[in-house]
Amino acid sequence: MKDTQTQLLVYVAGPYRAGSEWGLVENIRNAESVALLAWSLGCAVICPHKNTAHFGGAMNLPDEVWLRGDMTMLRRCDAVVLCPGWRRSAGTLAEVAEAQALGIPVVEGVEGLKGLVVRMAGGDACPTGALPTEETGVKA
Repeated sequence: MKDTQTQLLVYVAGPYRAGSEWGLVENIRNAESVALLAWSLGCAVICPHKNTAHFGGAMNLPDEVWLRGDMTMLRRCDAVVLCPGWRRSAGTLAEVAEAQALGIPVVEGVEGLKGLVVRMAGGDACPTGALPTEETGVKA
């Protein structure tokens, strides 16, 4: 963490695009679930899936605008947490490569993030209580 007096700033990385509108919405929901769980660990979270959801084609801007912006946000983060299915996403693979090149820790899923938070903060990673369980319906 860059500053021990502030929250860990976490970037959520995972698939966005899909072969259907349904798949796109599912990818956004998965990222949203990971983001909410990261917030529950006491992190501040950037979830690009929610930041530019359904912006494709807006104002005739190319996708590169959103992708470049995502990388700008990632570079300012303390850690990256990966969503399910991240290995099948070219965009996520590029984000992982960028984070690794910059020395930003990359963890898989919320359990990986919990471990990182404990190591970096040296304390309780979940100030609001126990991690949510499968009963919450969250895919993390």
